[in-house]
Amino acid sequence: MSNNIGDFLARVQQQGIIKPNKYQIMFAGHGFDDACAATGFSVADANRILSDACEEVNFPGSTIATKAFRVYGLPREMPYERLYSQQLDMTFRLDENMRIKALFDEWMKSIVDPETLDVKYYDEFICDAKIQVFADRSDTSPVYEGLVVETFPKSIDAIQLGYDQQNTYMKQKVGFTFRRIDEGFFI
Repeated sequence: MSNNIGDFLARVQQQGIIKPNKYQIMFAGHGFDDACAATGFSVADANRILSDACEEVNFPGSTIATKAFRVYGLPREMPYERLYSQQLDMTFRLDENMRIKALFDEWMKSIVDPETLDVKYYDEFICDAKIQVFADRSDTSPVYEGLVVETFPKSIDAIQLGYDQQNTYMKQKVGFTFRRIDEGFFI
């Protein structure tokens, strides 16, 4: 490790530093496709609109769950599963007709019928989500991709309205639950 500022600047210029504002999201699967059909979106249009309107993604962290194990002497922490620290949260800027909100409302209705309260089969409402991160040098080739497997919306946060909010825009935060995340780097 060098404490020379010149070496540090040379590394930054050569390798670059990734910024958190160049990303794209996409959904694919039964649950999303059915919600698109119910709101009059094609899947391609919905993915483009959602990716453009998604102003924030909270990509979950992960931990390894351990348990103390001792045969003799001092115990050792032994891993037994990988856990994700939270749900996948996305915040969307809402369009004037609130079709983005309608899309997620329809998806939630397809999970639990609002009239009968029947819950659909798991495979009928899940989908996969892809989050791609891009470097400054490229808008076409991702440097990192996370495939969020078996996801569906678990929560849609409240929208705050108020007379004092005339110079802002409406946002909708959606929380997704998922089974796992397959991650990959592209160099």
